[in-house]
Formats: sequence, C-alpha cells, structure tokens
Amino acid sequence: MKKIIGLLLLALWASACTKVYFEEAQPKGVSAESFLPPNFQGMYVYPKHGKNAPNDTSILASNYYRQIEYSVTQLSKATVDTNLNYRLEGEHFLIKKDNGHEEVYDYRAFKDSIAYWKRSDEINKLSDSLVYKSYKGYHFINIREEDGWMTLLMRKNEQGDILLTGIDDEAIEAIQMFTEVKTIFEENGKTIKYYSIAPKRKELLQLIGAGLFESEGMTFEEKFRVKSGD
Repeated sequence: MKKIIGLLLLALWASACTKVYFEEAQPKGVSAESFLPPNFQGMYVYPKHGKNAPNDTSILASNYYRQIEYSVTQLSKATVDTNLNYRLEGEHFLIKKDNGHEEVYDYRAFKDSIAYWKRSDEINKLSDSLVYKSYKGYHFINIREEDGWMTLLMRKNEQGDILLTGIDDEAIEAIQMFTEVKTIFEENGKTIKYYSIAPKRKELLQLIGAGLFESEGMTFEEKFRVKSGD
C-alpha cells in the first residue's frame, strides 16, 4: 500500500488500541463506482512552509488521490559555507553528502539562511484495493488491508470541508448494539488482534445515524481549495 494511504491509516488508528475492520468493502452488495462525484473533487494548497519551499498540495480527482509534500530543512549560511557535507550548485541545487553518497535538493537562499527540501509525490488510483461506493446519499472510501477493509465515510461539513472519518475500538460496545462483532485474537489466544464486522446495509446506516463514524482520518479544508480561475 502506498505511502499516503499509510499516512491516512496512521491518522485514523492513532488513538485506537485495537483496529475495527469490515469483512468487505461497504456497503455490502453495492457496486463500486469508477469516479468520485464532482463536488468532492478539487485541489487543495497548504502554505505551511511560507517562503521556505513550495506549497504542499492535495488533489482529489475523478479517479485518484494525489499528495505532493515537501520535507524542509533550514540551515544557516555559515553552516553551508563551512561544512564539507554541503555545497551549492548554482542558484537552484544543494548537494548533501551522507555516508559517502551525494543527494541533490532544491533550495532557496535567504539573507542568513538556506532552506532545502525533498519532494514526495504519491498517487493512489481507485482500484480493487481502494474502492469508492455511494448509497442512500452517503459516500464511502474503502481501503483493503491484510486483515480486512477500513471503511471511511466521506462527507462535507457546513464550511465545505471534506471529511474522511471511520470507526475505532472506543465505540465497540455501541457497535455491538447494531451488528455482530467478531473478536480476533493473536496466536497466544489472549491478546485481541482486531475486531471484525460485516453489517448489512441497514445496519451500516444505523451505525452512521448513531454517530459512530467519528474517528478522524483526513480533512480537506475548503479555505485551502484552489477555486476556478485562481
């Protein structure tokens, strides 16, 4: 699974002690769709690095999600001038020596400092392991993992932000009120490895109605969306 999906999973499971998986992509019995709705598509630019580096960018397209990020390091000019592990090549490239290998970075020079960065550019397309479904006005992103499916509810709030939220183990007692929960143990037979659920479509809607899809996975803020013509 690609890096950005891994980051999404990390965000969702950060506060969870035990994962809750679905046995299949949700809703059960509903066909996967090939494209995201236009109102969920957009490009979001996050100016978190200021003038130090280009902006991080998230793109929700019709059939893929793309994440461009910049990992930025800032050094004093004195460090670059005196440390033999760094040298500048022209006005755009910084060469950093690390364990006998040289890596090339883009950089920007300021009065007393230099900022350099590494760019990551990851794309995840809709596929048999990244599935979008819609049902009864609800939108679902399903991500296949080794032990099952993570299902995220995709929606917009009043501010126009796109929210991806899921279920975690803190809600397990409430989940049992609506659908059967299987407890899967580690090989020692004592430690819980994960929970597994397979709700019917009616039960899935009940889980949503009970407010159990509230564990934050990812947010795309409307204030950072690039409007047409910008």
